[in-house]
Amino acid sequence: SLTLVGTGAVPRISVQPTSVTFDPQFLGQTSPQQLVVITNTGNWPLTINLSQTTVSAGFAYTQSGCDQPLGSSGSCAILMTFTPQAAGTLTGTLNIASDDPSNPVVSVALSGTGYSSYPVPTLSGVSLPTIKAGSTGVSLTVTGTNFFPASVVLVGGVAQPTTYQDSTLLTATLDPSLLADMGELQVTVFNPSPGGGTTSPMTITVYQSIPVDARAMVYDP
Repeated sequence: SLTLVGTGAVPRISVQPTSVTFDPQFLGQTSPQQLVVITNTGNWPLTINLSQTTVSAGFAYTQSGCDQPLGSSGSCAILMTFTPQAAGTLTGTLNIASDDPSNPVVSVALSGTGYSSYPVPTLSGVSLPTIKAGSTGVSLTVTGTNFFPASVVLVGGVAQPTTYQDSTLLTATLDPSLLADMGELQVTVFNPSPGGGTTSPMTITVYQSIPVDARAMVYDP
């Protein structure tokens, strides 16, 4: 007799992460995208059934590469967003359907918080406490809390082009005219109305390098 041994070829779906928490958003504003990666860990092409893939109200998704079968170890991306329509915490689910015989539907837990008025931000740090006078193309990173896409970094009381990174991180491109001379500049973050407000300031120092010839130095023990 002849003994035959084999392994069935089936697709296997793996989804990471299994939960997504969005930064707080103002009502009606859409969050930056959050990435969910789907990988085929099986040994047969995996097909994502996009027509049967669903997401709860207040959340939305687009996909990249998930409309084609995924070969073994292949992956694609689901790009999630959150747009609150009411104040408070919203929870939901992304249900991903596929032809994995063991897990035909995989769920990703979703949560986010909507605000009907902006809270007052706080400022806890700046990336460049000192900057050389005459510098150009300076990018300043500020850290704190309660930052939103509408938040603005002010330096010396002047609004600077601001890029939202997340609820605790902003970057601002400084106007070179602010750095033309030595001195101190106050940095604050402003959230608009309704609600909103301005953080307590932090100080950055604009300094001037002065070359000194060693021969002009005197040592006095």
